[in-house]
Amino acid sequence: MLILFGRYTGTVKDSGFWWVNPFTVKKHVTLRIRNFNSERLKVNDLHGNPIEIATVIVWRVVDSARAIFDVQNYEQFVAIQVKQQFVQWHQNIRMTFDDEKPSLRGTPQEIAENLKNTLQTRLEVAGVEIMNRELAT
Repeated sequence: MLILFGRYTGTVKDSGFWWVNPFTVKKHVTLRIRNFNSERLKVNDLHGNPIEIATVIVWRVVDSARAIFDVQNYEQFVAIQVKQQFVQWHQNIRMTFDDEKPSLRGTPQEIAENLKNTLQTRLEVAGVEIMNRELAT
């Protein structure tokens, strides 16, 4: 990412030798795929039985300008958003086989997809894309 006198001038994504204005500030943002492993949370199901749940989020930066300018630290922003959404989300988990309501035992993929969609809307601010998510019990 290139910044000239405080203005965003562009992003170089291609490899090779590039000449840029010597007054340009270069900020490196990796576009590699990364993992975020949440800590295990101990929650109770509807019957009061304790269970431990965790999630793994696979993400990457798709817009380096938004990652640098729209949030203070995009890596920390991802970690905070995943933790916050996961803690709020776990309160709605049900461990029953009730067909009418989504449950962790009956429809784990549906619950994981809902978590992914909620997180994706929150992380679009930082130019981050969630590629995959997994739940573990």
